Amino acid sequence: MPAVKGKGCGGRREGAGRKPGSKNRRTRELFERIDAEAEEGELEDVVVLLVRWANDPTQDVAFRAACAGKAAEFLHPKPSRLPERLPLPHEIPEAMLEDWARRLKDDEEKNPWRYGQSAPKPVRANSKDRNRQRKGAVSGRALVSSSVRRSSSA
Repeated sequence: MPAVKGKGCGGRREGAGRKPGSKNRRTRELFERIDAEAEEGELEDVVVLLVRWANDPTQDVAFRAACAGKAAEFLHPKPSRLPERLPLPHEIPEAMLEDWARRLKDDEEKNPWRYGQSAPKPVRANSKDRNRQRKGAVSGRALVSSSVRRSSSA
């Protein structure tokens, strides 16, 4: 069956597709802005230029954010996960160890379940305990139950 004009037959063709090293629209715009800055005067330090663009309110927000992000890579060090060398146990000051032990003990008292201990149950007073705590007060239920016991035992 012959191929229809205007329809591709598929497959790889010589010279088709995006050329290696070609720039997308954003990259082209960036290079155009840099070229424009270079033509206006001498091209200054790239980091200074990025900071100036990041602070320029006439530029669009996305461009300013990209400039600020790139400038930050040069201006601020990346945070390290750990210090270069951790202190050995004998190098830790005694006051720091005592403070840590005190905090651990306090936390163990407040949150025993974190350390494999069961949490203490809250103390609740039931109605009998509350009646016993009152001095000289006798509940009506106690009188009825004691009189019933006397009559049934006689």
